[in-house]
Amino acid sequence: RRGPGARAAARGPPGAPPAEPTMANGSSVDFQPRPLISGKSVPVLFLTGVALLLTGAYLFLHCRSLLQIDVPPGKRDPDLMLRGQIHAVLYITFATLWTASYIRCITELPGTIPSSPEWNYDPNADAPASAYNLNIEKKRSGERRHCKWCSKYKPDRAHHCRMCRVCILKMDHHCPWIYNCVGYRNHKFFFLLLVYSVLITQMVTWTMFESVRSSIKYDTHVVEMFLVLFAWTVALALGVIVT
Repeated sequence: RRGPGARAAARGPPGAPPAEPTMANGSSVDFQPRPLISGKSVPVLFLTGVALLLTGAYLFLHCRSLLQIDVPPGKRDPDLMLRGQIHAVLYITFATLWTASYIRCITELPGTIPSSPEWNYDPNADAPASAYNLNIEKKRSGERRHCKWCSKYKPDRAHHCRMCRVCILKMDHHCPWIYNCVGYRNHKFFFLLLVYSVLITQMVTWTMFESVRSSIKYDTHVVEMFLVLFAWTVALALGVIVT
């Protein structure tokens, strides 16, 4: 057990930035592990619940009514069945791609500054002249940018995220809806996530309006009518926001 003097020495002098976290073997930790269930994961759980609700309402209420599963085969309208099949196939395809992109956005680390020695910041040592050519963004004094929290030199467009507590390569922003930063390695998946979100919400908004009108016009169970109206309203609102 360390005494007060040892703990004070580990913290460093007053006003100094916190030391970079290290593992038992002395290597630096680039990205702290994130707990699966915490207060910060609530937006992810909420968005997952909305996606499941929207999927259930569209497939089991809208597409099911078009496929006329409860109607005897001889009395089914072939045009409605074809439309229901097309809607179901398109939605399942877009939803699968959206789910894959969403999982990759959450699990793919955005990328951090390498732990190699040339990126470690040393205020008492002069960086070689060749190192200055690696970066375009510099301070007004002409010196290389560095992070006072990570004690590393910053590549271009790298910024420190206080939520992730690490510098992110080509950082765009920290998104609470994916419980992650959008950076160098997962920017493509985040862009695809937005594209598939637009396709799904617009598709649900325009194709499900028929079910909304039918649930209001005809005698429909109150729970089914509520789910149809709620899912369509959510899709419309998300479609306007995302688009």
